[in-house]
Amino acid sequence: MNWFEGQIIQAIGAAKEQNKLFIVVVTGKKSALTILDLSIQWQLLLGNNEDEASNQFLSLLNEVSGELENTICIKVENGSVSCKQFSAIYPVILVPSIYFIDSQSGVNIETTGGAVTKEKLLESLNKARNSKSESMTSPRNERVEQARQVLQSEGLDDSKSEVAAAATSTPTTSMTLEERVERAKRLLAQKQAEKVLEEKEKDKNSETERREVGKKMAEIKRKQADEEIRKAAEERQKEKEEQRVALEKIREQLAQDRAERAEKFHK
Repeated sequence: MNWFEGQIIQAIGAAKEQNKLFIVVVTGKKSALTILDLSIQWQLLLGNNEDEASNQFLSLLNEVSGELENTICIKVENGSVSCKQFSAIYPVILVPSIYFIDSQSGVNIETTGGAVTKEKLLESLNKARNSKSESMTSPRNERVEQARQVLQSEGLDDSKSEVAAAATSTPTTSMTLEERVERAKRLLAQKQAEKVLEEKEKDKNSETERREVGKKMAEIKRKQADEEIRKAAEERQKEKEEQRVALEKIREQLAQDRAERAEKFHK
C-alpha cells in the first residue's frame, strides 16, 4: 500500500493540485490492556500499533491496492493530532474507517468501515470515482467556465483577480452562481471607482506638490534678486567712496601745489 508521507494538510494540497481522489483511512490503537501480552509487545516494537480490526482492514486495503492507484491515500491514527484535525471537518464515528473525498470540492463522497468485505470496499471506491467524474463534467462546472469567460470579457484575469475568484471559487454560502457573478461585477465596479478616486487623489497631490515647488522657486528667485540688488547697492556705495577719496586726494594735492607756488613767489 502506497501511503502519503507527510501531514494531512500536505496530503490535501497534493490531492487538490494533482486533481486526485483523496482517501483518508482512520485506524484504531491497541488497548493498553492488551500490551501485557508478550507477542503484542513484540509487535509494538516492530512498529505495528494498530488494533486487530484495523490490521484486518489494512490487509484488505493491501489486497485492493492496485485499484487505489491515481489517488492520494493517508493513514491517521484515531486520537492523534492529525485525526483531530480531520474529524473537526469530517466526524469520525467508526474505527477503522475509510473516507473518499473529492479533493476539488472537499465533499465527502463515500464513507465505509468496520468489518467490510472486499466487494463492499471496491463498491465504495467505484462509487467515489464515478461521483468525482460526474462532478468534473457537471453543469455547474460549465457555468463556472461561462462565468470565467464573462469576467474575462470584463477585462479580468481569473487566475490572478480576487474579483474573479469571488465568482468562480467553490461556494461556501447559498448564493447561486449568477449571484456570485453579479457580486463579482459589483466588486469590479467598486474597484474601478476606487482606482478613479485614487488617480484623482494622485493628480490632486501632484498639483499641490507642483504649486508648492512653484512657490519655493519663486521665493528662491526673489531672494536671489534681493541679494543682487543689495550687492549692486554695496558696489555703487563702494565706487562712490572710492571716487570721494580720489577727489579728496586731488584737492589735497592742488592745495599743496598752490602753497608751494605761493612760498616760492614770496621768496
